[in-house]
Amino acid sequence: MTLKVESVSSKANSGFLWSAAERWSAQIFSFVALVVLARLLTPESFGVVATATILVSSCLLITEQGLGDALVQRREVDDLHYSSVFWLNLAIAAVCAVALFGAAGILSSWLKMPKLIPVIQVLSVVPLINATSKVHEAMLRRNLEFRGLAVRRVASSFVGLIVAITTALFGFGAMSLVFQQITAETVGCIVLWHQTAWRPSIAFSKVRIQQLLGFGTSMFILSIVTMLNTRVDDMAISINLGAAVLGIYTVAYGFLRAINGGFNGIVLRVAFSQFCRLQDQAEAIKAGFRGTFRMAAYSGFIVFTLLALGANDLIHLMFGQKWRGADVIMRILTLSAFFQLPTSFIMVYLRSVGFPHLNTGFMIGLVAILALGVFGFVGYGIVAVAWVVTGVTILGFFVALYLGARVSALRFSWFGTALFLASIASGAAATGGLLVKCLLSTAEGWLRLSLSSLCGFFIYLAVVLACDKELREKIGSLLWGFTTRMVLR
Repeated sequence: MTLKVESVSSKANSGFLWSAAERWSAQIFSFVALVVLARLLTPESFGVVATATILVSSCLLITEQGLGDALVQRREVDDLHYSSVFWLNLAIAAVCAVALFGAAGILSSWLKMPKLIPVIQVLSVVPLINATSKVHEAMLRRNLEFRGLAVRRVASSFVGLIVAITTALFGFGAMSLVFQQITAETVGCIVLWHQTAWRPSIAFSKVRIQQLLGFGTSMFILSIVTMLNTRVDDMAISINLGAAVLGIYTVAYGFLRAINGGFNGIVLRVAFSQFCRLQDQAEAIKAGFRGTFRMAAYSGFIVFTLLALGANDLIHLMFGQKWRGADVIMRILTLSAFFQLPTSFIMVYLRSVGFPHLNTGFMIGLVAILALGVFGFVGYGIVAVAWVVTGVTILGFFVALYLGARVSALRFSWFGTALFLASIASGAAATGGLLVKCLLSTAEGWLRLSLSSLCGFFIYLAVVLACDKELREKIGSLLWGFTTRMVLR
């Protein structure tokens, strides 16, 4: 059944708002947890848990196998599809949990991290908890019901934050980060079951699984490659430089990912579901692509600019002197975020309109280059690793532009206008912010950070509104409508 464009667009707009609420609430909780725990824990504690998280993330991907995305993408699904995926996920999760628990000692000896054993063993329950809610999540995504997903994310993030800070204050060290993950997964699972009326039946169909495996396998391979793309630098640092150095890198990158996820993740998640529902309506999907990309470019670029501008003051004020060096890493990696945004949009578009194999091939090539780079240069330190990550991201941006234009008729002009204007505005904002920082070089760090950020933000906003007539008219229309409603009341 083909959904009406108006219905999908309306749900997508609502989904964007709920995803924004979800992401920003969750990112705020994550940010608070990062700041507080960074002051209570050592870099080594963060490094040990980051190493264990790589292993757990691998198990989660193996458990899900891309079948959740296949349920979202497939035009027609029934209860047997859902139940079959549920029981298959649960069975694979049980095997992964046992394997992870049993391999903890071997992995700890290989990585020369004795503290890793209890962390891995306790986190081995995460795949089981996660598997029980993946179908429920897919159902909400398929129906563009992002309200339920928002409630899940906010509740799990908040409770996880409370548990992490409480256990850290009582001296649990690295285990406080472990308890945070387990609590968040458990609360998220409970909320998703409450948000959906569906319950698995005692039934399994091999045929139904086979119907999903075509798209699901492509998404599974893509998920593995994507995980490697985001974790291969952590692997190289963990193996070669140790947990303490990885902890510094994790905090720097984690801060950037938390902020980036608040913008990039919102739009990409809604866009995938929206594009899947409109995959047979070429003009509608192209129009949706242009609109959502411009929204992300404008909102994302100012955030990245302000992060790069205030990296030094942010790290020192929020995390303390023991995290010295993280500011340099964050400033370098922020550069990669500017190029990662349009790349991610093109890949989401290709996946949703039936070209997941191109996305997969692109990511495999990118990961191969990244792996060679980070393992080749990790001996020079984490600054070298950060520059390798940024360089490979820039290369991927140009390759993605070529693929999008070549196979799906995406035009360079769709990106060029938004990116050019956002880049000009970012340059003006950075110049103004740096001037303020120079004038306030002897002032307190918090005052210098606040005033330079405010100056940069207002310069960026002024440039964008001055140059984008359509956006200016749209904002004016919204403000007029709001004012009219308030007066009529």
